[in-house]
Amino acid sequence: MNLFSKDKGIVLSTLNAILIIWIIVAIVVNVSNLTNILIKDYQYTYEEYRLVTCDFEYQTEADCKNNYTIYNLDKKTQNVYYKRDIIVSLANVILVSGVIIYLNKDKKLKK
Repeated sequence: MNLFSKDKGIVLSTLNAILIIWIIVAIVVNVSNLTNILIKDYQYTYEEYRLVTCDFEYQTEADCKNNYTIYNLDKKTQNVYYKRDIIVSLANVILVSGVIIYLNKDKKLKK
């Protein structure tokens, strides 16, 4: 399978180049999201969170606890989004690879 031969013409060669770039981007997105899942950000305990982010001049202890709860929920939902993006990028890689193979398969005449 030759993606950029002279027999393909300019339209098919351009389409092949676009599809190759698409696959590369999908693979980079996949690796990026996989890295975010495997290497997790540090999660603060409440005491650490309180020292780092709570400013008691402007907020109460109850506000700080509520913000910490929101912080924990946000960390959990980030993983869901990373997993969803991995599935979408894997689907992109599979579908675009299939299109490239279909467009560039050798057409052999049956006799």
